[in-house]
Amino acid sequence: MEPLRTYIVPSVVATILHTGLLLGLYTGFGLFDDDELISVWRPQSITATIIESAERSPRATTLLPTATSGTTIDAATEEADALAARLEAERLAHEQEARDTLERRLRFEKLRRSLFDSARKDDYEQLQIDALTGEANVFVNEIYARVVQSWSRPPSARNAMNTLVLVELYPSGELNSVGIVESSGNSAFDRSAVAAVRKAAPFKVPPDRALFNARFRSFHLRFQPQDLLK
Repeated sequence: MEPLRTYIVPSVVATILHTGLLLGLYTGFGLFDDDELISVWRPQSITATIIESAERSPRATTLLPTATSGTTIDAATEEADALAARLEAERLAHEQEARDTLERRLRFEKLRRSLFDSARKDDYEQLQIDALTGEANVFVNEIYARVVQSWSRPPSARNAMNTLVLVELYPSGELNSVGIVESSGNSAFDRSAVAAVRKAAPFKVPPDRALFNARFRSFHLRFQPQDLLK
């Protein structure tokens, strides 16, 4: 029993000492207030903020386009293409309008020149005709006067009678033929007209072959009792 007592007493003493030491540590041995002691052991909250550097955040610049952004890009591309097509169509329309205007002006100018040339040609031809007519009238009047002088009116002639004869000449003025085209109904009157033409021939005609062919190769003379009319 003696050895057991030897170990029990030191164990109890050691237990008491350790217990007192723990109580002293817990209460601060009376040197601190309760609030201060509690605040020493109270855990403190720490506010932490994660700061990421822009250089270490490639996601800010390397984001892949989403479906929405792709749709937006396609719509913008289509709108730009439509605008370009509309501008091109307007440009082509303006160019076509300019070409049409130029063609109309050229056609108008061509028509104007054609009309001017035609009018000038007509005026020139009319001047020629007037000149030829004036020249032809000299020979017509001479033929008329020769036939009148050569015509002997029959006693049976009446004012209501008239005879139309066709006269054909050679370029020399010699008589080619003469015939009745419209009869007066009186054979004596008709024969007197034909006889007057034969008696008056040959006639003086213009030397210009074109004028002769146009006016003197063949022509009509109308005989009336009161006078001879061309």
